Amino acid sequence: MAFAVPGEALVAGVNTLCVRGCAEARGLLWLYRITVEPSRICARMHLMAEERPAEAAVCAYRTEWRAPGSAEWRPAPRLLVHLDRGEGSLPVRLAWRAQDGAEASIGFQPAMTEFYGHRRAADGTLTEYRGLLEGRSPLRDSALEEVMHRFRTVEGGGSGSPGLRQELRLLIEDGGPPVERVIWGDPAGHSGTVSLLAAEPGPEAEVTDLVTRVRAHSEFTEAGEVAENLLHDSWHKWLGHGDRAWLEFTLRRPVAVGHYVLTSANDVPGRDPKDWTLKGSNDGEHWVDLDSRVEESFAYRHQPRGFTFAATTDYRHYRLEITRNAGRTRSSSPRSASSPPPPSRRASSATTSGRARRPPDTAAHRCRPPRIRSP
Repeated sequence: MAFAVPGEALVAGVNTLCVRGCAEARGLLWLYRITVEPSRICARMHLMAEERPAEAAVCAYRTEWRAPGSAEWRPAPRLLVHLDRGEGSLPVRLAWRAQDGAEASIGFQPAMTEFYGHRRAADGTLTEYRGLLEGRSPLRDSALEEVMHRFRTVEGGGSGSPGLRQELRLLIEDGGPPVERVIWGDPAGHSGTVSLLAAEPGPEAEVTDLVTRVRAHSEFTEAGEVAENLLHDSWHKWLGHGDRAWLEFTLRRPVAVGHYVLTSANDVPGRDPKDWTLKGSNDGEHWVDLDSRVEESFAYRHQPRGFTFAATTDYRHYRLEITRNAGRTRSSSPRSASSPPPPSRRASSATTSGRARRPPDTAAHRCRPPRIRSP
């Protein structure tokens, strides 16, 4: 039950609320917990109830954190939460641990409109952690379906008898690496825990199709040589102005990349990349160096060269920073994978190169998208 009391009906000091059952009632009303919330929370609860059906959706929270003892709250990455066991009961407590060791533990207000708790970063830094519900997304959203964990569960089957079979849906994204353990509790006192194990894809598992966005420091739009060309199976290339360049790829979900391919373009050799660093990130702001190369070269045009490194962490964002070229313009095509492609694989870049361009510039050519393989 929920009661909304107009502000003008309240007085300073003690206010008394009486709840009585009618004379015809056939049972008793037991109150085991009473919470008092500001009217803004009550209004938000009613709004959310009207906006969506009873089944749970994905909750999106605007979050903040601050150091213990500090008065300043700082913006934190958005938090997505969905946990449903088919029982129609929303969690009141939630804790999780990420693959990098970061941990969080939070408690929700009624209807999950707000939360408060603590978060410990991978380096041990402790912060207070809070969030305000911004909205709910329906489960039919394809982007959310891609990252949702789904399990078939069996519960309560003692003495060899089959237990309750139902589906568990789970999604927690806090802007960091994927979670590996989740613990929750509901208002009835029920609790659960899930430990996630990363599946081991094959050595040639490509995940380029998971790329949802590619950005570049600049593009040669007049000739149609834009970064978007790197995502399509065509002979068109990307060209960027300047002797330094970067490309950023955003994936639908975090993936560990352990191999990538650069292909020389049909441009002058002086435009080939010579020094570069591949970086990974889960929030698109804080980057980790994954692989660095210096004094590299390409023997001929349209030559694909693969580069392998140890991949230990899943990232949703990858950034290729080219810090020096062979003299004029870089011509390359990034692909990524967990291991070098077999010799029979088709070369992965080449395009048309048209009008003259002012040096120095940066270009990337390809005949296939920048293939990414996860280890």
